[in-house]
Amino acid sequence: MKATPTPPLNPPDHNLTASILEIVPGLGHLYKGHILTGLLIMFLGIPVAMVSGVVLALCTFGLGLFLPLAFWVWMIFEVYWIDDWAHRI
Repeated sequence: MKATPTPPLNPPDHNLTASILEIVPGLGHLYKGHILTGLLIMFLGIPVAMVSGVVLALCTFGLGLFLPLAFWVWMIFEVYWIDDWAHRI
């Protein structure tokens, strides 16, 4: 008789871990296996959001400073719902 491996009692929640790692935008994508997307967010998305926020802040009496914050919050929710390519079961 062949023994089958039992799954762990409490499997890790990779969605929650990726969302926590998304404190650094792009890191959660890298954790879930979306390498190109994570690197693009890190090296293009963050600078574009920051520069756009500063430029819009000058035009909108400071309201444009919420753009980087909105980008960051959106990335946290987005990484929670994308497919997990690195930890498929």
